[in-house]
Amino acid sequence: DKNIPSAKVWYEKAGNNIYAQYSLAKILMSESRESKDFSNNSRIISLLDNSAKKNAYAAYELGRIHNDGVFAQQSPELSQKNYKIAFDGFSDMLKKSQKNDDLLYRLGKMYQLGLGTEVNPEMAKELFEKSALLNNTNALYSLAKIYIQSGDNELCQKAMKILEDLYKDNSENPLVPYALGSAY
Repeated sequence: DKNIPSAKVWYEKAGNNIYAQYSLAKILMSESRESKDFSNNSRIISLLDNSAKKNAYAAYELGRIHNDGVFAQQSPELSQKNYKIAFDGFSDMLKKSQKNDDLLYRLGKMYQLGLGTEVNPEMAKELFEKSALLNNTNALYSLAKIYIQSGDNELCQKAMKILEDLYKDNSENPLVPYALGSAY
């Protein structure tokens, strides 16, 4: 059974393991959001900082934290620095596993938004398409939005089919019917 307190104890015992540090930081972040008690902010940042040099996911999280200003002071410089570390790490990971739909989507989003790299809509679209072929629903949704924004009638029809299929498969996501409504 799921047992967050036990998980925390074991992550603590793992010491300097970068994955345990990242996982513990994620638990502390979730607890802080739920309780609205942000007294663990320095501990969260410390865990992520220790992990970020070798863990792209921790670096990405630090990028988001410094971008949003939650758990730490907002800092565009630190945000981009950490996003760059994450981008490089995800790129290296993708070289080893071309069939990882999550990495393809994540890198596509980073190219789309300019997180740790220059904005590159074509590369974002290419990565979303590769991820969509592996049935990543986030990539399918992002790709549909790109197709709709293109104004190309054929791509718009493709987008509508993607969104309708996404809605059939996961009607709980409110973004999908919203995108369909906006497109119509």
